[in-house]
Amino acid sequence: MRALGPHQGALAQAVHQLKYRAVADLARELATRLQPALTPDQTLVPVPLHPDRERERGFNQAQLLAVALARGSGLPLARALARTRPTRSQVGLSAAARRQNVQGAFVALPPIPARAVLIDDVMTTGATLRECARALRQEGAQQVSALVVAFAPLPTARSAPPQIA
Repeated sequence: MRALGPHQGALAQAVHQLKYRAVADLARELATRLQPALTPDQTLVPVPLHPDRERERGFNQAQLLAVALARGSGLPLARALARTRPTRSQVGLSAAARRQNVQGAFVALPPIPARAVLIDDVMTTGATLRECARALRQEGAQQVSALVVAFAPLPTARSAPPQIA
């Protein structure tokens, strides 16, 4: 998993704007900054929202990022995942509750990319990303990595994920 940096300050504000206001220019700017972490043989896979949540919000912030990344990098974009059931918001949940909340909530959709890069806005415990990766690997993905705008470690986290320089 790679991230631009910790979920604080200007980066936290940018994530908030992207997540709740769908600022397209911001998605393009963040995608430009994320692009160096990609390699030519990867396929971009946005983390899906449940259809009800996406209708309510009017967009999927991970999809906005993935589309901007695909345009900027020339990499393919695949809707290789679907959320099969609504889940509670992860905000405020413990690591164990987050894992339980998303367990079995994703299914892989063919064609399954061999080298998938999950795209999302924020990673806290990694529960959502792990569950998405599990669904893809179960259906034949050889390698699954993740690229997020920010990481928001829980207070008990001991180490930070690699940041993009």
